[in-house]
Amino acid sequence: MLGAPDGELRLVGSPPELGHWDPDSGLRGRRAGDGWAFEAAFAGGSVLEYKLVLLGPGGAVWEQRPNRS
Repeated sequence: MLGAPDGELRLVGSPPELGHWDPDSGLRGRRAGDGWAFEAAFAGGSVLEYKLVLLGPGGAVWEQRPNRS
């Protein structure tokens, strides 16, 4: 999924900064060297859940693993 050339990688999760689980509102990733980078600011002590989502021509493809936190 991370190396997929077609589509846009998003970080989607529970807080509003990550789109409240809506891939269209998630944080857009950008290529950074051999990987991806995301930038966001959260309140200190925040605990949140998130996943990677690839938005491509066929729709949203969610990361197939438990939520990260």
